[in-house]
Amino acid sequence: VENTDDRNANKIDEDPFGDMLPPVSTNPVVGASREGAVASINGVPETEAVVLQEERILASESLVDEQVEVNQEERMEVECVGMEHLREVTYYENEQEEADSEIRNIRSFQPTEAEHQCLPLHLRNKKLPSRLFSDHPTFANPPPFPERLGEIVVEAVHHLEKGEPKHIVLEMAGCTSCENDRTRFVEWGGLLSIDESGQFRKMYRKAVNMLGFSVPKDNFGEWHVRMGDRKPLVEGAEPAKSSHRYPRKWSADRVPAGEQKYVRTYKYKYSSFQFDETILGDVKTMAAEAATEHSTVDGAFVHEHEAEELKVLREIREQEKRIPFNHKLEQMHMNMYVCEERGAGLICPTTPAETILVHDSALAFDSAKSATFDELGKNSPNCFYGHCSAGERGLTMCTGCTSDRPCGSHSRTQPRGGIEQGTFNCLVERAYTDSGYVDVLPTKPGPTAGGFQSSGFLFRGSGSRAHVTGHINWHLSVPRAGHCEPFLQDVAYVGVGVDECDMCPGGEVDVDIGLVLLSCPPGHTKALGGAVAGQCRYVDHQNFAHRSTHGSYAISEDDRSGKGEGDDEWAFLNLAKMGKSGITHAMVVANIFGCVGGQRPGIGWQDLEGAFMRVTGSSSVSKSFQNAETIGYVDLDGMSGPARNGAALVMFYLSEDPKLAAPSELKRTDGVARTGYHWKMLTVKGTYQGHVLDSRSTLEAFGFGAIRNVESDLDRQAAAMSLPTALATEQSPPREEQTIAEVRDVVSHGETEASSVHLASESESERKAKAMPKTELWHKLAATLPEGPPGTDAFCVPSLSGTKI
Repeated sequence: VENTDDRNANKIDEDPFGDMLPPVSTNPVVGASREGAVASINGVPETEAVVLQEERILASESLVDEQVEVNQEERMEVECVGMEHLREVTYYENEQEEADSEIRNIRSFQPTEAEHQCLPLHLRNKKLPSRLFSDHPTFANPPPFPERLGEIVVEAVHHLEKGEPKHIVLEMAGCTSCENDRTRFVEWGGLLSIDESGQFRKMYRKAVNMLGFSVPKDNFGEWHVRMGDRKPLVEGAEPAKSSHRYPRKWSADRVPAGEQKYVRTYKYKYSSFQFDETILGDVKTMAAEAATEHSTVDGAFVHEHEAEELKVLREIREQEKRIPFNHKLEQMHMNMYVCEERGAGLICPTTPAETILVHDSALAFDSAKSATFDELGKNSPNCFYGHCSAGERGLTMCTGCTSDRPCGSHSRTQPRGGIEQGTFNCLVERAYTDSGYVDVLPTKPGPTAGGFQSSGFLFRGSGSRAHVTGHINWHLSVPRAGHCEPFLQDVAYVGVGVDECDMCPGGEVDVDIGLVLLSCPPGHTKALGGAVAGQCRYVDHQNFAHRSTHGSYAISEDDRSGKGEGDDEWAFLNLAKMGKSGITHAMVVANIFGCVGGQRPGIGWQDLEGAFMRVTGSSSVSKSFQNAETIGYVDLDGMSGPARNGAALVMFYLSEDPKLAAPSELKRTDGVARTGYHWKMLTVKGTYQGHVLDSRSTLEAFGFGAIRNVESDLDRQAAAMSLPTALATEQSPPREEQTIAEVRDVVSHGETEASSVHLASESESERKAKAMPKTELWHKLAATLPEGPPGTDAFCVPSLSGTKI
């Protein structure tokens, strides 16, 4: 559910690092420093003033590291997709091998980073007709499915204990089918990379071959002799031995062979030992200087201490751990273990002290406002918990359930204080007790918010107070309603898909895609594309009952089941051709038609599982199209509205260049590059009445209603940007010009240092990407990533934030 009030949008102000942090009043590390009796390190006492500055330094490091990662991501995309016409593939095994090795032997640390390669694509079984492409191939595969939405990059765990200092080990896993009272299986696939078909990469299943033997088979139908080091991914519920049925116990042994999936890694670890021993001392020295001089860590401090800032950054990057997450993720579980040095390694308890549950609404809702961990929970929609007897619709978690009154399709929660209903920021802080667990469900920080306000990954237990710092390395943009991205390419491909709907027999549900095409002469008004009221005209629409063979736009045939991975239906738009024919606005719409077989039991978008929309951009040449990366993603089951309603997903429209939020060095090669206009993609996520996409008058009125919304000018867009987005898109609101310039210098030098680091695991393609001159990067970037830096967009139409059209 969208938050309809954007008046408290996180804006850049005079205290950028302070604003990025969780509220001081609920920060457990700051709280521990107030209580005293905490061990000092390097002779620096852990006073509240020093700890506050340590927190700000780590926030500044997260910001700079995130910007460096954006630059590295852009370089690899340009090298793989733009230069070699291949697919970027990332391997995380070497980082995890180092994490396991360090836990066994704390003196065996070796700097590592994820391994990036450019690899050829497998052929997919779905095809697009040749008439849509300028080179007229026999057929063209759809663009590959995105490898990941992004990476969770754990940089450090800032923690304090009373008595002897300890070390923290984090273990992370993500469920795609999560534990509840009714599900048959729990699947831990949320933190896996995805192959081009939309399935978990390098996944095997057991199948019976022609000789009658059960042997592994991969996603592309190839048989294999052995399973290798792959582990089972799916767990089934153990039979209840008493009336105490919750929490249920799960085991991979309870899953039939034909339904099991095998992958190499689905759990990830991070050890704080290296940070505690070699990095924290440098952070404390800087913090003590700031506290002693009664100054604060801000843009000026970071600029003045650039050498120290970059030294800490370099050390953080050597030991940080990257964890991919995909579009199927429903919950990420981050378990914290408080460990001791013993012998050569770390000894950790068998069960975690605490767990943070991260719902997908916190992580995959607004990438432009979710660049660092501490922003998670600040800009997410409200999640809801309530008593299971109140019904499930609209709830994220259930309370007060019993064996006779199960929660159903949602996870249970035991809120602190016994409160049975309320809202929370989609993050759950779970502590374990002898009798079970208790949850803290914090609310979003804000002047009008109530409850226990917090954000980010925080642990409040008695054994250790901890704050996990890091950032999200976005692989694409996840825009919220009212946000825009430039679309600096000629062809847009929009795919929609859904995994299942529990309200339908067999889970099979039919989601239909459609188009509404309009033409508006430019009038330089504040409406979308400068349209003049009353002068726009309807051109065409496309749906399952009205599919034309037009050469510049098309939709796929009707897929009535949602079976299989990847895109179920698609829309193709040659924006260059459409612009020449007078089309200025193109809206992509969708409907839930109902269950397969015609049943329509009042399904809402929130009743779907794994429902998504994705967008790619490319030229009209099939080779470029088939390699194009996904640049935008929308979680459709995060929308509201029953099946009788349709939904506008995105609108492509011609916008004037003065409203383009893009770096000045960017070189454009799209068809309207020298016309004073550019194509822009607006995320609408608005509902309209209409069971099917067959009413021209309804669709026409709906499209005109969207166009009437006012588009903010560039200054207003920049003013609403978070600091990471403003840096990545090189926008500088006048009142923040100095702060951004101070931080940008440090970022620039950090990017140069990162490109000069060459580890043994580095591929040849990665080496080329790091050596790529900036002029070449800017020349190829718009053609490869037409939306600009991954994870960024601009808040351009405030009136669309969570409203119906």
